[in-house]
Parts: sequence; structure tokens; C-alpha cells
Amino acid sequence: MSGHEVSLLLQECLRRAVSGPKGDTQTPRRGLFADDLNTLLQEAADRKWPFVEEKWQYKQSVTPEDKINSSDLIRKHLPQLLVFLRDSIAADEPKWAVAVVFLVDRLLYWMDGSHVLLKIAKALHKRYPDVPIAPQVIIRQARVYLNTGKLQKAEVILSSLISNNASTGSWTYQKASDQTLVQAVSLQVRGQVLQTLGLWLEAAELIWASLIGFYALPQPDKKGIGTSLGLLANILTSMNDRDFAALQTKSHIDLSFLGESRHRLLSAARAAKMAVVLSQYGSLYVLTNVVAQGICLLSYSFSKQCSAEDQRMYLVLAKEAFEIGLLTKTTGDVVTSKLELHTFLKAAYCLATTHRWMTGPSEMVISAMSACREAMTLFVDYCAKADSTLCTEIMVKIQQIKLLLKVETFRNSDPRSFIPDSYRSMEFGPVSFKLSDFAKALDVFGKHHKSVCEAFENGVRGGSCSTHAQCITAFQTDTEVLATEIQKAPDHGADHSSPFSSKQNPSSSSLILVDQSCHTVDEQSSTGSYELVDDFSNGSQEASIINPSNQRSVSPSVPNTFRNNKENQCQFQAMQELATTEDVEDNPSQMPSIRWRDNLDARTSSSSFSSGSSWERVSGQSQSGIETEEDVIDPSHDSNKISNDAKVGCTKGGSTSSFSLCDSSASSSSWQKLSISPIANVERLDLTHKKGRTDQHLQVPDKIQECQGTTLPSTESDPFEELGFEHLSTPEKCHPTKPSSTGDNAPLCKDCFKNCIMGSDVLTDGDYRSLLAGVCQRCLVERLPNKPLKPLDPRQLEKAYDAIVLKYSKASDVWIGSETSVYIGNLMGVQGKQRRAIEVQYLHQEQLLSSYVGKEYLKAKGLHMHLDDVERQMTAQYYVTEFNKCLYDNNVTTQIFFIPSEVLLVLDKDRIVTCLSAEPYMSGTFVKLTNNARDTDKKHDATKYGIAFGHFTYEFSSHQEVVVDLQGWITANGKGLTYLTDPQIHSLMKSRSSNFQQNGINNFIKHQHGDECNEICRAAGLKHIR
Repeated sequence: MSGHEVSLLLQECLRRAVSGPKGDTQTPRRGLFADDLNTLLQEAADRKWPFVEEKWQYKQSVTPEDKINSSDLIRKHLPQLLVFLRDSIAADEPKWAVAVVFLVDRLLYWMDGSHVLLKIAKALHKRYPDVPIAPQVIIRQARVYLNTGKLQKAEVILSSLISNNASTGSWTYQKASDQTLVQAVSLQVRGQVLQTLGLWLEAAELIWASLIGFYALPQPDKKGIGTSLGLLANILTSMNDRDFAALQTKSHIDLSFLGESRHRLLSAARAAKMAVVLSQYGSLYVLTNVVAQGICLLSYSFSKQCSAEDQRMYLVLAKEAFEIGLLTKTTGDVVTSKLELHTFLKAAYCLATTHRWMTGPSEMVISAMSACREAMTLFVDYCAKADSTLCTEIMVKIQQIKLLLKVETFRNSDPRSFIPDSYRSMEFGPVSFKLSDFAKALDVFGKHHKSVCEAFENGVRGGSCSTHAQCITAFQTDTEVLATEIQKAPDHGADHSSPFSSKQNPSSSSLILVDQSCHTVDEQSSTGSYELVDDFSNGSQEASIINPSNQRSVSPSVPNTFRNNKENQCQFQAMQELATTEDVEDNPSQMPSIRWRDNLDARTSSSSFSSGSSWERVSGQSQSGIETEEDVIDPSHDSNKISNDAKVGCTKGGSTSSFSLCDSSASSSSWQKLSISPIANVERLDLTHKKGRTDQHLQVPDKIQECQGTTLPSTESDPFEELGFEHLSTPEKCHPTKPSSTGDNAPLCKDCFKNCIMGSDVLTDGDYRSLLAGVCQRCLVERLPNKPLKPLDPRQLEKAYDAIVLKYSKASDVWIGSETSVYIGNLMGVQGKQRRAIEVQYLHQEQLLSSYVGKEYLKAKGLHMHLDDVERQMTAQYYVTEFNKCLYDNNVTTQIFFIPSEVLLVLDKDRIVTCLSAEPYMSGTFVKLTNNARDTDKKHDATKYGIAFGHFTYEFSSHQEVVVDLQGWITANGKGLTYLTDPQIHSLMKSRSSNFQQNGINNFIKHQHGDECNEICRAAGLKHIR
């Protein structure tokens, strides 16, 4: 059954769910189903298990009948099941309708159909609130939120299930161990949330806790254990050696059961292989885990700990792993899942790379690499168009690569298994986890999970956190949307206008229907005629533009058949009530040149059929707030020429944003605050200074010089200078670990690159080996060229390239690279004076189904600018991780995160053609809490935590630096979770640039922090500053 046919049936089911039952409809018959499917459906209706089970999942001894996956059975009968779902809804049989939703949930997630199915579940739950929704479906919503950048929403669901003993309202568990299972799965998914945030150590702890839960069940859950082991392998691969050492010392963690502890990557490879064996009867599980194993082995072959004699052995093992993955499907097999296609591409690319290192760049390898790039382009097209013919073309390319690289079948005596006999002989060490061990593991993060619930109880929902678990319709929780005041202000020569803003009256446009309460307009397609669907789901009206000429692009909020049909107005209104924010953020859309009304943000819409997979267009949106000061107002330039009555452009609140519109280079953390109005509201922030305390004090090194500035004409600094980074030292309070020195005076180790041409834009084999093994910051800056890189021209867009992904660890001051294929898509229609946003997707991104945003400078800039951008953000992440530990140790449970950023070196035949920084897409309310000078937005509770964080960095670094310019996404007005991006760091460790150095530190202390510590500073045990 094609994806398009499934989509049409789902849309029909959704219409029935919204319109309600029909009195004359007969009860649907189950007698037409096969016996095994009837049994499965009855068990789902009886709520026999919280997750649809595989027969082999809990058995140590597996018979041939047990090796048939339930997903294969469901896939075979999917059309009949969806028809049965439609008829059950029409016949007022919610028990059977919900049972079908439960059964098909996992399969449709793999087929990218969760988006509509979850809407059906919400509609059914709204109509029949006493009919329980399965925990599997509840957690599916969290997974979709994770994939679409709504980490806050995912956290609420997962923390609720973990803290409330897996309570899901009216769902009753058949046995207590089922609650343990649900908690273990919730911990597993929350580990993926922290993985997305680049918090490898914390993510590994959560995955470990989930492993204990799966093992502690009366019969260990092999599928759950395998999934957690595969995730652990990926996390260990990304983790730095210092974090791995810290993980091994945790009292509640014992990695010895992996049977390999010589090196982080070998432990990861072992975990992945165990996962492969445990999940050997599921082709997608085998493919995913065996690719993870191969990547670990390939990476280890380049590590400094791997001897030259052993390198080929590990390359051979990696080659075998990638081949096993590619053989999970044979010629002619149909693959429609984006996740599975992405992983096949990754396996093919990695196999070609392995061959190149084993045999050199032969014609065969070059052809295979070219086929990988072509397949990558087809894959992105498929994600955007959902054209099933593209699936076939992608798998043809995969088959072509298999032939080129001579992939041969392996010895396998079990036709139901997807692994070779040599893997089945793997021995597992003894494991003796008990339920008491799981309870202890839950306690490790217990305060955090409880605090997330409390924050939403007090700040957003006004009810208990369990409400989220009880009612799936409540999971449309959105972060608060704060209104932006637009007032006329004097024009100081700045261009604050958004490319989406216009003075044009919307009534003159046939494309726009506006209500005064409307916060956003969603656009669906650049072609055809349009109509609007209003969303009142959160008390605000959101308009979704639908293209009726293209059935695939129709929003699920209103099915195609509803258009221009007056008889369906009641159904139409019901659909409006079910519309949620994920409906307009998860899926592909076009970017037409539409002129929006001034008080609206530009956003993107959803397609009708997706689980929120990665290549889904995301749109940058207007952002306003406290602006970043330009470097020209630094008092060290000429403070006598600057007015004392400076005003900083500031609007009230923030706007919903899909990523930070911020220039993270230099002092200008804003790439452009694209104001909703051409001229932002300007107002003075009152800063009060109270008398200092008489307790412990920190001395300010120099007399504070007041930063005096004029009203800022722009949110950008004009000359973007290169920023270097900071030496972090350890004070006596809270912080046991001292990171490496990376200041201007740090010595060049001269060991990272040998026999290389410094500054060359062509990478040699030696350069690749060094980058893949890991290089220090100073050596990387010395090696890579810093000549200006021109922005990509239109001919270079919408193409796949070979690339190097560079990840930076502040703790070790090391950049580690991995080879990948990256697709650089279209411009996203948003740019500032310095940078612009570009669609990117690459094979080695941390979450395969998540969206990523690339940032490129508009003018020719040196490559080092991107290194500085990423280093600064990851330095801030290092700081905030230590800050969170300090808060946690002092029973302050609110947590702050910086989203991770990476560098993409884009290559053409080993020559660097451009460089991008890339970070995960985030969704929610974007606010600016502080800037890099004097100003703060005190109406958010998150600002207090931000000021305390700045104080912490000042103390943690022995008064050498402070992190400022805090902006990002908040929940519960900052009482819950805060995700930040594009910070600025005033540092004494680096020279020049618009890092204001001591003046910036002084201005933070005097104007942002003030004379008195706030309650968060005091709760964290920080010393008073004077």
C-alpha cells in the first residue's frame, strides 16, 4: 500500500473522528481478519500490554513462529485495519477504534504517518474521554515533538510518565512491571532529548537507567535493551574521553557487562553489536544498530590509541558491519520509511568511505561516492514530495553501490534472522539488575523530572502534571506566546524591517484573513489558490494557508473535501479545535513571496502526512527583544562621545521562532532581529542598584566603567572580528573539573597535524586522519585557511556534497571530525545583515529525523569565524552544564541548556568550498533575556537564572570571563526549561573583537547583576560581587 493511499485513508478516518458517528452505520465485522490479526486486535482492545509486543521480545528460546514480527502482520493488513478504523469510528465503537490506533501506531511512525494518526487519537479522546489511550501512543507524541524541535513539550510528557509512576489517566495496567516498562521507555526517549542537546554524559546516564529497567522486568525486554544499547553506542561515539571517564566512575553505572572497556569507541562498538544480536529479527533494528557499530569501528581505526598494525583489522570489521546493514533488504524490496532510507544511505556512504581508506580512491570508490550524493539528493526530494517513485530510485542507487563495492551475502543458517552466524555466537556477560536498582536510577534525575511537572503545574497549565498524562489532547501544550508591542520610534538609519513585513493592508490581499488576536500566519505552498484554516487551540487564532490544487500538501487541519462546503461547517469548527502547533511546524512547505501584515510572524505549515521527519522546511521568524550592543559603543573606543541617556531597542516579550535569528559572531549575537514592524519599539529599562551585602564578596578587578551608548541603529556589529576563546580555571566552589586553556597565549602543540600544508584549502589524507583522530583548537586554527569564503550562489544550492562534520568539546579543547554527506538546500527566506539561514541535512546529524539549520555569512568571511561561533556556543554549554550541577546540588531544579552547534566543512574533491555552522531546529517562544551590555528583560523568571548563570561563569573562571547575551526558548516563564543559543562571552583570555573584555565584565556586574545577588545566586551558593 503506497504512502499516498495510506494518507487518504487516514484523512478519511480523521474526518469521521471529527464529525462523529453515524447512527445508521452497522458495527464493523472482525471476522474478515486472519486469526492471528484478530487475536492481536483483541489483545490491544483488552489493553493486555502498554506497547505492542513482538513474540520474540521476552523469550529466551525462540521458535520459528515467534520470529514473525507483528509489524509485518500489521503491514500486510494495513488497508483492512484502516477501513476497520474508519468504520469503527462511524459506528460509535471507540474501543475498537482506539485499539486499531494502538496497533498501527509504530508502523505508521516508520511510514512517517504519525502526524495524522495522533490527530485521530486526540479527536477520539476528546469525544470519548473515558476510553484509555495506550502509553505507546502517548510516548509517540513525545517522539514526534522531539523530531520537530519541541523539546519542551517532549520533556513534559516524559517527565510526567517518569515521575507519576507511568500514570496515564484511565489506562489500567495488567501488572506492575508494565509501569516499569513505560518508565524505562520514557527514560530512553528523554536520553535522546539530552543527546539532541549535546549533553552526552547526562544522556548516557538516562540510557543506562532505561537499561536497568528493561533488564529488571520479570522477563528482560530484548527489544528495549537492544534499542538502549544502540543509543548508548551513538552517545559514546559523540562523547569526549573525559566524559567517558566520568561515566565509568559513577557509582550506579557498571559498564563491565559490555565486555570491552579499553576505549570509549570499542565499548560503543560492543554495545551496538549486542543490540544487533538482541534485535536480529527486526530488519530496521538490525540496520540501525549495525551501522552504529560500523561507525564506532571506523572511528576507532583513526584514533591515536589504534596502532597502525590494528587499523586494517578494524576497517575490515567496519566494512563487514556496513555490509550486514545493506543486506537487510534485497533487490526489489520496497522501503518507504524516511528513517530507514536515511540509515541505508548512511550505511552505503560509510561503506564507500571505508573502501577508500582500505584501497585508495579507486574508480569503483569514486563512482560509489557519486552514487551516494545522487541518492542523498533523491532522498531530500522524497522527504519534501512524498513521491513513492523516489523511494524506488533511492533503493536502485543503493543496489548500484552494493554492486560497485561487491557486497556479498553472508552465511546465515536462520532465514528469519538478519545477521550472520558469526554474530549469533557472541557471548553476553551476566547481568543481575533488580527493581531496587531501577528505583535508585530513577532517583538520580528524580528532582529534575518532578520540577518539570511542577513548573507546568504552576506556570502553564494550571493543573497537576498528571493532567498531561491523562489527556492526550492536553499535549498540544505550547510555550507561552508573548505579545510584541509595536510603536513608532525615531528612525536612526537602521533597517529593522522583516522580509515578511509590510505596511500593506491585508484586506487588499486575497491570501490573508486576519483576526486581531492572530499571532502567526502559516503558509503551505507557493502555488495554486489558498484558503485559511484558523486555529483556536491555545486561545490564539492561527491561520493555515492550504493549497487545494495539490492534494498532498493539504493541511491535516482541514481535509480536502471540506473546502467550500457549507454543510460541513460544524466539522470545520471541530477541526479547528483540534489543530495544534505541531500541525504547522512539522512538515514540508514552500516559501512563497508573500507580504505579511506587520503584526504577524511568518511560519511554515505542515503537510498532511508526517511523523515530523527531518527534511521538513522550517522558517525563521521575526524576533524582537533586547538588542545586542554594537562593538562601537565599547567605552574603550571613545566613551566621551556617547550620550548618557542611551536607549536600547527593546520590545515586550518574544515571538514564536523556529531558530535563533542571531549573529553569534562577535558582540552581535543577533543575526538580525527581524522586527515584526519596520521600526522596533524603543524603551528604557530601569535598572535599580541596591546596597551591597556584607557576606562573602568577590572583588571586581578594576573600577567599573559605565557603558554609555546611543540608541542602537542596528542589532549587528559592523566589522565581525574573529573571536578566540577562554581559559577556564576552577575556583574552590562547586566545580571539581578544570578545562583546558584555549586563550590567545595557549601553546601550539604541533602534534595534531604532521607533514601538512598549513593554511591550504585542500585536505590531504594526512589532514583527514588528523581531523578524524581529533585536533586541538590552536592547531585547527593554524591548519585551516582563513581566506574569505564567498557565500554560496544559487547554482551551488540544492546539491549534495561530501563534508567533514567538526564537533568541539570545551572540556578537552578538542575538535573531532567525521566524514559525511551533506545536502545544502534552499535559502530559508530569512537573513540578517551578517548571516542567512539555509536548509541543511547531513547523514551524521545527531538525530536522523530532526531538522537542522545551517548558518552562512552574507559577505565573504574567513572560515575561522565559524569555528569561533561554534566554540563560543559549546563553551557556554560547558559552563551551563556545570551551573546546572551547582543548582541541582543546592536543590534548585530549574535547568538551562545551550543547544549544540557544529561546523560543516563542505568539500568538492577534497577542496574546502564553503563552511557552515549547523544546529538543531528548535520550536517555541523565542525571547531575549539579556544583551551584551547593560540590559535585561526582567518580566521573565528565566532572566534571574540567566543573571545567576553570568555570575557563576564569572566566579567559575576566576573573574576572567562572563557569558552574556542570553536568548532562546523558555517554558513556564522560565520556571521550567530554558534552551539558549548564540551567546556572547566577555573574556580576558582573548584580545580585540567586540568581546568587550574587562569593560564588558564590569558592565555585566554593575548593570545586569547589580549590587545585590538575586535569590538564584544565593541559592546556588555564589559569592557576593563587589
